[in-house]
Formats: sequence, structure tokens, C-alpha cells
Amino acid sequence: MIKRITHGGIYVRDVDEAMRWYTDKLGFVVRQDAPMGDNARWVTVGPKEQPDFELILQQTHWGPDNTTPEERAALVGKTSGFVMETDNIRALVDDLKRKGVEFTLEITDYPWGTQAAFKDLYGHIHVLSQPPG
Repeated sequence: MIKRITHGGIYVRDVDEAMRWYTDKLGFVVRQDAPMGDNARWVTVGPKEQPDFELILQQTHWGPDNTTPEERAALVGKTSGFVMETDNIRALVDDLKRKGVEFTLEITDYPWGTQAAFKDLYGHIHVLSQPPG
């Protein structure tokens, strides 16, 4: 039985550039940055307040499967992003806009809460969500 999800990943063109974007724009912290050999690194970031989840910033020249680097590179900016919960979506959206983050969905109220969506530096779409109440 699966107990929990600990890691999720997205393909990035440049791991250092992606690490800076996620730390500077979203306030994430670097969890791991370790060499893997063959010019590869294991780099993960995550929200400060959620130490049990790591977002893998996956380089395209190596991977855990049989796809080619070209196939992985074609996925940069085209894979699903993540839903990130906040307790003050309006303040967070204002802050991210000041930092130059591009939004694809402005703040919208739904029966299940309030959401907004933004692009990361490569075009992955992530959703911000504030529960109702």
C-alpha cells in the first residue's frame, strides 16, 4: 500500500536557473543538491513549511527511464504542474506579480475555494488554491 507521496518532478532546461526561480520567486528552499556522476545532479526544492515534499528539478540529459534526452527535453514546460495551497491567495498573487511571475488564470472563486494559476520559468502551469472559509 502506498502511504504518501514524497517527491514530484518536472523537467528543466537548466537546473541552476530553475533552482533560482523557485527559491527567488516562490520562496522555496533547496532540499538537496548532490552530484550524481556523468555531469548530472539531484536537485530538489520545496516549500519551507512542508519539509516532507520535494520537487525534483529534473535535468533532461539523464532520467530514470529509457527515454532519450531529446524526448525528455521536449517535455520541458509541457507537463502538469502542482496545486499549491495558501491561506492568503490575494496577497500571494500580488507578491508573485511584483516578482514578475506570469499568471494564466487570475484569482477566481469556485465552490471548492479560490484559485489562480501561473507559469514557471519554462511554462509549467501551477495552481494556487485557498480553501473556502
